[in-house]
Amino acid sequence: MIEFNQVTKTYRKDWKALDDLTFTIDQGSYTFIVGPSGSGKSTVLKLIYGAISPNKGYVQVSGFRIPGIPKNQLHLLRRKVGVIFQDFRLMEDRTIYENIAFVLLVTGTPRKTIKDKISTVLASLRLTHKIHQYPYQLSGGEQQKVSIARALVREPFVLVADEPTGNVDPEGSAEIFQILKDINSSGTTVIMATHELDYVKNTPFRVISLTQGKIVSDTKEKRCIQ
Repeated sequence: MIEFNQVTKTYRKDWKALDDLTFTIDQGSYTFIVGPSGSGKSTVLKLIYGAISPNKGYVQVSGFRIPGIPKNQLHLLRRKVGVIFQDFRLMEDRTIYENIAFVLLVTGTPRKTIKDKISTVLASLRLTHKIHQYPYQLSGGEQQKVSIARALVREPFVLVADEPTGNVDPEGSAEIFQILKDINSSGTTVIMATHELDYVKNTPFRVISLTQGKIVSDTKEKRCIQ
């Protein structure tokens, strides 16, 4: 379970990105975080994977509390949380195999198991035939699928996606959304920030709406928060 307890995050001394946020996310659930630009969506995700700490309150993720987790244990949290970014963040001078292998090497995965792990995750995303290509040879949708593979290869229990369809065409966006639903169906908690409201209009999944760092509606609560 993920818990935000009275979380406030302030940038540049006086700008509140999040203002006294309290909510929980159940293990194995799929949750959308929506809201206009500057509403705090990305800040919520950064707190979950430990990129930043709150100024007030705390975030609890699988037994790790932020703030409070020692710096030398932060990598243990990040092994449990996979991250997908809008801008892919692939290394242009490395092949698809090398991009995915890198995250396994830096976390101490034995080299003899890396090839099998990469083959398995690329096969699941139907990208095996792209394994020796470079990011510039792939479409935007294919590059995002590689970033998903890179996040999945460490077998995280939580996958956070920050506007994962923002740089992808409509056809690729639909495919990525289906991939994330399939990942969730396998038991992984998925949290997706998006401004594409068409995806959430009739969704059966939970939708948390933010405005100016506050929750204004939460479909889990079945009500608007005044």
